[in-house]
Amino acid sequence: MTKEKIYSQAIWKYGFITLLYIINEHEKNENFEECAIIFNIISKHAERFEMVGCPQFYNDEAVDWLRTEFWRLGHSGDVAVNNIPSYAQDIKDEINSLNK
Repeated sequence: MTKEKIYSQAIWKYGFITLLYIINEHEKNENFEECAIIFNIISKHAERFEMVGCPQFYNDEAVDWLRTEFWRLGHSGDVAVNNIPSYAQDIKDEINSLNK
């Protein structure tokens, strides 16, 4: 399995906000190559599914957007927001397992 495949599956399993969270972490560590890989995956999905107006950065606005989307479905979104770090760690663990 490749990083690209893992990130592509993760967007379905955890959502693109979690991938934005991971990009944010990689930016802080100046790991821009990894940022580009993830951003390309998000961009492909955004184009394919016409995701207009979706957040492009992980910040308070992205978290509010996620909560609003859950609210539209009748849920608070708090569980999803609170679990983003855990979801991100699951993805990073899977990526790290490629290097073993």
